[in-house]
Amino acid sequence: MQASGLNIQEPRSFFCFNDGGILLSKMYNAPTLLTFHNELVDNRGHLSEVQLLILSVELMCILDCIHKCEVLHADLKPDNIIMRTPNRLPQNKKEFFTGELCFLVLIDFGKSVDMQMFPRNHKFTSRDAAPTSDAPDDGEEALEL
Repeated sequence: MQASGLNIQEPRSFFCFNDGGILLSKMYNAPTLLTFHNELVDNRGHLSEVQLLILSVELMCILDCIHKCEVLHADLKPDNIIMRTPNRLPQNKKEFFTGELCFLVLIDFGKSVDMQMFPRNHKFTSRDAAPTSDAPDDGEEALEL
């Protein structure tokens, strides 16, 4: 199984500036993984182990695809993953092995890093204003490809 172009945000236009860029992409009329999860919990539903496995493997394939292109997403979270088909989830292992799955779409490459612009093994530190956990730290995160 491998990710396809359908699993990654589809760019329409890109405007490049000296200090950044703007990527215009298709608008998805589908819930994020976070919204999907919250609605599922509110309705006392759950995903089966097979469905969780399939979605997890699909996400790993998407990340493998962008990492092979030497791009770090750098903002991976449930709000940056769209559920392409929230009303039709994988039901069995056969759907997993067909290799044509496309339930997830990775979006929001606003913090992404093109690693081809840096020397191999370059490390970054990030100062994020919003803490991501309750663990004490110095406010820095290391990113490395």
